[in-house]
Formats: sequence, structure tokens, C-alpha cells
Amino acid sequence: MKRLGRMSFAFSLALASCFMTQGPCAAVRAADSELTRDELESLFQVGWPKTPKALVDSEKLLGELTASHKTDARLPYAFALIKLRQLKYADADKVLEELLDDHPQELSARRMQIWLHVSRRDFDRAINEVMKLAAILPKEDEAGEKSSPDDKTETAVGVLNEPRAETVIETARFMGRVFGFLEGPVANSNNQLVREEYMEKLLASLPPRQRAAFIEGRDAVSDKFLELTDRRAESLERAKTQQKEEKEQKLKDLGETKDEIGRQSEKLKEANDKLRSELKSQLDDLNRRDRPLANKFMQLDADATVMRRQLSGISADMVLLRGRLETEKDPIVRGQILTQLDLLGVRGTRIEADLDVTTRQAAGVASQRAQLQQQANAVQEQASQIADGQNREFDQLQRKQKSAEAQEKRLKKSSPTSDTPETRAKSTAVTSFVTYEPFPLEKERQRLLDSFPPQK
Repeated sequence: MKRLGRMSFAFSLALASCFMTQGPCAAVRAADSELTRDELESLFQVGWPKTPKALVDSEKLLGELTASHKTDARLPYAFALIKLRQLKYADADKVLEELLDDHPQELSARRMQIWLHVSRRDFDRAINEVMKLAAILPKEDEAGEKSSPDDKTETAVGVLNEPRAETVIETARFMGRVFGFLEGPVANSNNQLVREEYMEKLLASLPPRQRAAFIEGRDAVSDKFLELTDRRAESLERAKTQQKEEKEQKLKDLGETKDEIGRQSEKLKEANDKLRSELKSQLDDLNRRDRPLANKFMQLDADATVMRRQLSGISADMVLLRGRLETEKDPIVRGQILTQLDLLGVRGTRIEADLDVTTRQAAGVASQRAQLQQQANAVQEQASQIADGQNREFDQLQRKQKSAEAQEKRLKKSSPTSDTPETRAKSTAVTSFVTYEPFPLEKERQRLLDSFPPQK
């Protein structure tokens, strides 16, 4: 038992000495089955691409590596970085909780967990974790020297961190930035009394250099918050001014549009009136040209009717005379009847010739009238097509006029607003923790890889 105690004490000394060196201690790595840089780098290579497959493959590889290196804090911390890279904040938080259960002194892991709590707006947990973080920071006296060996407070930075002095001061600044964020950008989203009580306790517990770093970090966030708030106010004012100018310009444009629509409508009315006038003039001319033809056709038709009656009478007389000729025996009377028949035939032939001439003349007049009617129909059809096009164009102008009037009415009722994509983005940035404390994801990845000694 005494030998075991001496070995534990020796190991404790080795572990304590590693906290004062660059990177992880060789004794710890040996206890952790000597995780290699290549193994850790392979985990990053598998899990770093932003794909679902990368998460699945990295989780599988993590299980294989953990089976061989169960106590090396770098493996779960690397996996938490991968989860953060994949924007799986809740999953990263769970990995860090398990890591801190086994390695409560790891400042990097605790800082990352606090960053996640603040980013996820879980401010109560963030404050509690900050107090835990402060409790494990190495203490200093007023002269800035390390605490005496008699100080039994358990403090460490863990194998994940850089040299303790630099890490501790930067951690104090980080805690200050967290409280600066809580009391500035998101002051209305957390309990002021609780926040102030914890910050008072925290400041009282910190040594001078850490307290100064804390205040420096808090003031840096406050200064940036004020700067961003001023910029946002300027952006809001610019947005309102711009929207006012845009409204005035749109109203001016709508007024010009309405005036142009009015001018186009007036031109259409004038064109329509001109079309009607030209159509009437052309139809009147065609009617004027048709009237004498109509009169002539009526006269020719009347003459042809008289001639047809005459021919009908001659035909009837000749039928009667032929009947008498068949029964008449007296040669003298028969000669007289034959003479009458000849006279009627000559007269009928002459009338037929006149009727033929009259009929041809009537047909010519009718053809001329038909041509005039075709011209009238063509003029009316063309005028109708033009009028239909004008009516459609006029209807479109009327719809545009109503639309312009409706837009003008809405614009006059509207008020300038600052809700624009630019102002929304600025407002979001002001209350986002990453604006004040971006997580150094790539830097942490490289720092973790550099924690291994150079290969010989």
C-alpha cells in the first residue's frame, strides 16, 4: 500500500508539472494509451465536411478510437468541435457534459460549453457554468504571483490548453465578455438581479490580474454593443429616409403614369372618332355612287318587265291565230291570218332582242352594285377590326388606371418603416453572441492537433 501511495504521488507530481508546459503531458498521454496525432487528424478529416455522412462516419470512428484511448480528453473535445462545425449545438453540449464529468478541470471544454449555452440563449446555465469556471481558475495574490503550495484549492487548465498564465487571463476576459453580453445586448432576456449578484461574487473572488482581464472583456463587449447600436440606429434612420424618398418617387411615378394613361386614352378616343368619321365618309361615297346605279337597275328591270308582258301577249295572239288558221277554209282569210302571224313574229323578235339588251345592261349594273357592296363590306370589316383593337387597348388602359389609383391610395396611407432585410440583419447581429465572441473553430482544431509533440 505504501508503494502504491508513492506511485500515486509521483504520478500526481508529473500531472501537476504538465500543467506548466506547452501542450499535454507525456505521462498523461501514456495513461491515455498514447493517442497519436494521425489518429486525431483522421477523426477531423472524416467529420469536418458538412454532410450527414460525415457525422455518422466520425461517430463510428470516435467509438473505435475511444475503445483504445478511453481517458484522453482530446477525443471527446475534438468530437464536440465536429458537432459544432455541423451546427449540432445540443449534441455538442451533451458531448461536453460527459467530457467535463470525467475531466472537470478542462478550461477549453468548459469555455466551449459556456459559449454554447449563451449562443442557445440558455443564460441561467451559462451563468452557473461561468461560476464553476471561475472556481477552478488558479488563484494569484495581489502581487500577481501564484498561490503558495499550501493552497489546497483544486485548480487546473487541463491537457487541452496552452500555457496556464496566458490561458487563465484569456479565460477571465472570456467570462467578462459573457457578462458584458448578458448585461448589454440581451439585458432584457435574463434576470438582472441574479446577473448582478453573480457578477459581484465573481469579481470579489478573482485575483487582481484576472479581475482586470474580466473588466476588460466586459467593457470590450459594452463598447462594441454601443457602436453596433449606434450603427443600427443610423441604419434604421437611413431606412426610414430611404423609404420616404422611395414613397415620394413612387407617388410621382404613379402620377406620371396616370397622366400618360389619360393622354393615351384621349388619343384612342380621337382615333376612334376619326375612324367613325372616315367610315361614314367612305360609306356615304359608296352609297352616292350606288344610287344612280340602283335607279338605272330599277328602270331596266321595269323595261324588261314590260317587254316580257308584250312577248306574252304576242305569244297568246299567235296561238289564237294558229287556231283560226287550222279551221279557216277561205284562202283570203287564211292569207290575212298568215300575214298577221308574220307581223307578230317580227314584232316579237324585235322585242326579244330589246329584252336581251336590257337584261345584259341590268346584269352589268347589278355587277357594279355588287362591287360597291363588297367595298362597303370590306370597309366596315376593317373599321370593325380597328375599333375592336382600340376598345381592347382602351380597356387595358382603364385597368392600368384603376391599378395606379389603388397603388396611389395604399401608398398615401402607408408610413415609412425600418423593417428591411438590412435592418433585420443588423438587429440580429446586435443580439447574437457570435458578433462579440466568435468561436475559433479552426484555431481550436489546429491547436488540438499541435498538442502532440513533433514527430522525429
